[in-house]
Amino acid sequence: AASTQRQVLRGYMHLLRQRAAQPAFHPHAGQRVLPLHPALFALARTAPGSLTGDQDETVLCLVNVSSQPLDIQVKLSAWDLPQSPAWRDLIQGGVHSTQDGRLALTVAGYQTLWLQPVE
Repeated sequence: AASTQRQVLRGYMHLLRQRAAQPAFHPHAGQRVLPLHPALFALARTAPGSLTGDQDETVLCLVNVSSQPLDIQVKLSAWDLPQSPAWRDLIQGGVHSTQDGRLALTVAGYQTLWLQPVE
């Protein structure tokens, strides 16, 4: 079994690899704060096509700053987010489907999600 320190290090290394692989986390990428819920810190990070060499790339960052789970709905068009049929969690690896242009999900207490539209 891995030590606690090794598990923490592996977790941070995973986050750093994911962050480095996403153009939306580039220092020159744009970001907007989305006021979705008082207990949720939400950012939309977007790298323009000039940084990616292709099309704009977006990552929706959600951080529940409370101990309570939050059920949220993000109306994608209201925040000028890509109208993708699903969003992939870059940290945990799950996929969250959209319905009627809305991304509905539960964010656990103190959970962080980095969501990227599925092409």
